[in-house]
Amino acid sequence: MLSWLTNKLTGGAVESVVKGIGNGIGNVMDRFWPKKLSEAEKWEKAKDLLTFETEQGKLEVEDVNKARDMWMTFLQTQSLPWLARFMNGIYRPFCGFTAILYLTDQFWAQLLTQYIPDFYWTPIKRDPVVDALVAVIIYFFFGYRQRSKEKGVGNVG
Repeated sequence: MLSWLTNKLTGGAVESVVKGIGNGIGNVMDRFWPKKLSEAEKWEKAKDLLTFETEQGKLEVEDVNKARDMWMTFLQTQSLPWLARFMNGIYRPFCGFTAILYLTDQFWAQLLTQYIPDFYWTPIKRDPVVDALVAVIIYFFFGYRQRSKEKGVGNVG
């Protein structure tokens, strides 16, 4: 009877305030004393995370394919001299293979010094940041394109 009277007099504002306070206390309690998740809830959270990462990967591939399509449209609609077309076509293999050679520097040093005894190789000093950037170059130049071909995500030739 009392809740009906307070709802009629305040238009449900008291109930909203009480629910808001309850939700706030529940959030604080969850932060400091989290409840134990059941196995089903754990699997559901893992499934949601995997779904999110899959969708994010699809969006990244879609962005790369759109950029490629725009670049191909530019190349096909512009009348460029042969030298400019050659330079546009050679940077991908040059940068990609240079990045691979950078990452496999130790291998080449061992191989060449084994077979050519007089050969002297100065190994490249490695830096984790540069290694990561080179890995990104390899992934961009080789990874997305191959992944797109395998999955049929875009019209990538």
